[in-house]
Amino acid sequence: MCRQYKDKHFLFYSYEEPKWEIMIKLLNMSGTKQFTHQEGIKSNLDRWKYEFKHTDIETLKKKANNDKEYSEYSGLKNFLDISPRIHLISSGHNVIDLVDSIQSFEKAFNVGAVFIDSLQKIYPGNEKSTIERQPQLQDISGLLRKLANETRFPLIVSAQLTSGPKGSPEYDDLWEENLRG
Repeated sequence: MCRQYKDKHFLFYSYEEPKWEIMIKLLNMSGTKQFTHQEGIKSNLDRWKYEFKHTDIETLKKKANNDKEYSEYSGLKNFLDISPRIHLISSGHNVIDLVDSIQSFEKAFNVGAVFIDSLQKIYPGNEKSTIERQPQLQDISGLLRKLANETRFPLIVSAQLTSGPKGSPEYDDLWEENLRG
């Protein structure tokens, strides 16, 4: 999306993973060529983690800009081009603070989309609520839907699904009761 919409900013609120892990995953997805196998490092993602822990940023930038000798670093070059427009937020926001934060970003930037991981980790503004979790999630979803309608940019929220017993024939079907967490 960042490459397609060069005038837009994208927000990623993570209630699940630290910013560092998300940044490494985005960097990993930005490249067209994977790293070659290195002893002790099994995946491309692990290689990026290794590179950032063992190589200074200026050396990494030089490798990224030298396509001929270091084509494996093209992902870093691509990521550096788009990263100023990606805002990663390790979030502990309750829904009220989350909505305020998104509205603040909207005032400061031309927002293209907002990603939130994950719905079940967002809590209502009143932390001492005695309401059961399902009605809380419905209220939170309602506030996020209202925000999406007001802002008119995509608001993509992940949620974990539950499934029926593995032995049942409907196991792969999505039923309303399977969406309740």
